[in-house]
Order: sequence, then structure tokens, then C-alpha cells
Amino acid sequence: MAHPSPRLEAGGPLELLDARLLFQGGAPRRRNCATIVRLASDRLLLAFAQTRGPGLANDAAVMLSASDDGGATWSEPDPLYATPGWFSMPMGGFAPIADDRLLLMIGRIQVDPSLPGTEPITGWWQGSVASPDGGTTWSESSPELRLFPHWTEM
Repeated sequence: MAHPSPRLEAGGPLELLDARLLFQGGAPRRRNCATIVRLASDRLLLAFAQTRGPGLANDAAVMLSASDDGGATWSEPDPLYATPGWFSMPMGGFAPIADDRLLLMIGRIQVDPSLPGTEPITGWWQGSVASPDGGTTWSESSPELRLFPHWTEM
């Protein structure tokens, strides 16, 4: 199993305190597009995209994990949002409203590896989900948010 080895620029504004795998075991998966928030209760919430295998595929779900000990341990990730045939992901991150009320911008794209370029995308959608209780329960997804005729990302 690979161990994380972040490479930060020497003299940069960030200092690495610790690096470790958060979710060990199971089949290899692609995890990316992470966003994290610290709630008023000091609970940490982490949302990220996760595919069923290691490759970029139109099967990703938005997963949610929590830590109540400052990030020392994390809950097993639970699926929060997915649409079959799409790469679903956090798209803009958490937006704390008040107390432990949250809004999470979510989105989905359809990836077509036959297309040229670094972002071979043929479809996209963005909306949000809301939690009134620090991520314990979540709303259904909102209607689509379309600010621009093509790609919209908060």
C-alpha cells in the first residue's frame, strides 16, 4: 500500500505536520476533489469524489467522512450524492451558513477520454445539498444552478 508523500515548496507558507492514509484497505479507488470544513462544534467534515476503481470513470460518488478528534481518526466514508453514468463530485466546497448549518455545492460531469485536452468533458451539472445539523442529515439535491451557458462552477 502506498504511503502519502506530499511535496511542499521549500520556504512556502505551508508546513507539513503529518501525512497518513485516512481510509485503508479495500479495493483501490480514485479519490479526489476534496473539501473540508470545521464546524462550530469543532467537528471536521470531509467530502470528496470516489470512483469504484482506480481510474477516471463516470461512476464517482460524493463521499462524506467526519472526525470528532481534530483529524486523528475519521469515520468510514458514506455516500452522499451520486448519479449513475456521471462523475459526481464536490464542486465549490462547503459553505457554512450558521451554527452547524451547511450548504455543499455538488456537481457532476461526464468524462470522455477520447476527447483531446486536459478536461475531456461532454456534460456537466451543478446544484447543492443542505444540512441543518452538522452533516448528520442532508436534503435532496437542489435544482440545477446554471449561471453560464456552458460550465458553471462555484
